[in-house]
Amino acid sequence: MKITYSELDKFFGRKVKIKDKREKEWYGVVDNVTSAEDNEEDEVPGEISIGIKPERGLGIDFMLHEINSIEVME
Repeated sequence: MKITYSELDKFFGRKVKIKDKREKEWYGVVDNVTSAEDNEEDEVPGEISIGIKPERGLGIDFMLHEINSIEVME
């Protein structure tokens, strides 16, 4: 999926449906968006990530390469 950090940040606080590369659908409220720079480790380049909090259970984080689509549900 091609999307910039600032475009992805617009989903913060919104209820979304994320469809991953395996076509599984995930629902929840976006509770964090992390830039590629903040996801860097040592000399390994980082990647943008997004985290959602479902209605029940623990939150889940997705790296940008794991996402096929994001849709606002409100």
